[in-house]
Amino acid sequence: MAKRSPSLVFRAVDTEPTSVGRIIEAAHLSQGGGTGWDNPRRYPTRAAVLLEQGGGIFRDTRGFEAEVRAGDLLLIHPRIGHVYGPRAGEFWDEWYVSFEGPVFDALETCGVLDVGRPVWRLDDLPTWSARFKTIFPASGRSVEASEQVGALAAWLISASLHANTLAMPEAARDAVWLDRAKQRLATPGAACGDLPAVARYCGLGYETFRKKFVTLTGESPARYRRRMLILRAQSLMRERDLPDRAIAAALG
Repeated sequence: MAKRSPSLVFRAVDTEPTSVGRIIEAAHLSQGGGTGWDNPRRYPTRAAVLLEQGGGIFRDTRGFEAEVRAGDLLLIHPRIGHVYGPRAGEFWDEWYVSFEGPVFDALETCGVLDVGRPVWRLDDLPTWSARFKTIFPASGRSVEASEQVGALAAWLISASLHANTLAMPEAARDAVWLDRAKQRLATPGAACGDLPAVARYCGLGYETFRKKFVTLTGESPARYRRRMLILRAQSLMRERDLPDRAIAAALG
């Protein structure tokens, strides 16, 4: 199919930051070509892409790869490199929105925006695209930031409940929980040093978590945490004029 010129139409967005989050932009892209395939992209914020027409491939740096089609919702996480787009000589149409903030971080923590589920298959595309257009009306319409953030969160929750998700290889699933574990273990604070709690946060039993962590990283979760905190302390000692006692207290 011949490639036509892409057309980008922005939707009305209130970009004002709120206490719960912020919408950066929302738009409809026609005749799009995806991200390109040379280098994985890492967006600075979260994004969601709803394919309206056409299909292609989604691939990320954890080893996940899937054929995607109209009606699929692609979830883009800022920590995970990715590429996606139609096959050579083809194009697709999409709705997309980029967003950030505590409410969306909470949706990840509770499993709605599970980074292990990057592709959601939605059956009733007209319904989901119509709801998207209701949240993000035509450019020039008046919208309110906090209402828009709340409506997007509700749309994502509802889509999560209705979606079928594509299977992820075991290596990619391990990369998901290992990334979450490393983020938590490297964070100062007593709660992040509670290893059974970190295991639960990753959706694993403690012994399974400990053994798989050692297999994948070559060190225990406790040792990894100590090493990360020591590196953080070294950085603070170099870069900040703080007493050692204050640094030690801050890092627990």
